[in-house]
Amino acid sequence: MSAPTDTHLQAAYIVLRYLKNDPTQGLFYSANSALKLTAYSDSDWAACLDSRQSITGYCVFLGDSLILWRSKKQHKISRSSSEAEYRAMADATLYHERTKYVEIDCHVVREKLQSGFLKTIHVQYALQLADILTKAVQPALFKSLLGKIGIHIPS
Repeated sequence: MSAPTDTHLQAAYIVLRYLKNDPTQGLFYSANSALKLTAYSDSDWAACLDSRQSITGYCVFLGDSLILWRSKKQHKISRSSSEAEYRAMADATLYHERTKYVEIDCHVVREKLQSGFLKTIHVQYALQLADILTKAVQPALFKSLLGKIGIHIPS
């Protein structure tokens, strides 16, 4: 946003056309949803071709209802995909943006794991809901993920 280019404007037009073509999409919040928090986080390591900053994406559900989501560039350049993933997990866990060092993120995640607040599990590619926030995915997978995060798409 600090130095927008024509490419950014074209991307904005694509998003606006997408929204215009399907104004019936929306989030569905079930009245019978369980009171269980589930979060998905992902990062696309060194995805920005200009700065080589990674992109973090996460979405948080209360039961089946999407209550929080975010996609953004990480502030620091990660030296590895693991470092980028730790930053994404820490952001999804604490929603903090001013952590200076990855070691702090690692300790925060480890502390949350040890306390039982966090539980890490492997998520298959087709079920990784945060992918939709960090990278381009195939159209069929995109539509599938939209449905899984609770975006209502009328038939």
